[in-house]
Amino acid sequence: TPTTDFSMIGLIFDNPNLVKARDLGNHIENNLFAGSVDVLTLSTWNPVAQTFTSYLYGTGTPGFDVFSKQAYRVEIDITGLTSGSVIWAQVGKVPEVTPGTYTLNQTATTDFNWILQPLDMVAITNTTQLAEAIEASASGEVDVITIARWNPIAQSLTSYIRPGSSTTRFGYPYRVEVQVEDGRFVIWPED
Repeated sequence: TPTTDFSMIGLIFDNPNLVKARDLGNHIENNLFAGSVDVLTLSTWNPVAQTFTSYLYGTGTPGFDVFSKQAYRVEIDITGLTSGSVIWAQVGKVPEVTPGTYTLNQTATTDFNWILQPLDMVAITNTTQLAEAIEASASGEVDVITIARWNPIAQSLTSYIRPGSSTTRFGYPYRVEVQVEDGRFVIWPED
């Protein structure tokens, strides 16, 4: 965009070559459907601090560890354009379906967590169903307050508060705001 250039991505496949943030940046720059980009920063969500931890790509350091089934914020510069988009292609093995993929934290301030809609939950088609699935299969009692998704054109989050709902897609990143009823966190999905 003419202002900031952040996108939220989901690392949906297992790829043994993607171990560190630098590897993910290299993969993004080298696996575009069309066009070219310079990766500027990669960020991972720190749910305890309720902020992103960023890695300045191109510093030569490896950066933070990356994992499949996780959401990452990527800042790019599309070569030769002030606005537009490119498509990044992922390939790899579908990760094993396992319980306990996400820890949903409640803190003394905000209670935001980034998740990917699991690939095996194809029956979930909207934010209301996603919220209900989280509440039904977490390790403890939790209320989902909002679910938001990143709007890359507006460079902001669009939040959905129940009973309002929006279409979801499996493998896509969503920011989930929760209230944990007993304790500071729950594990989802539990089984």
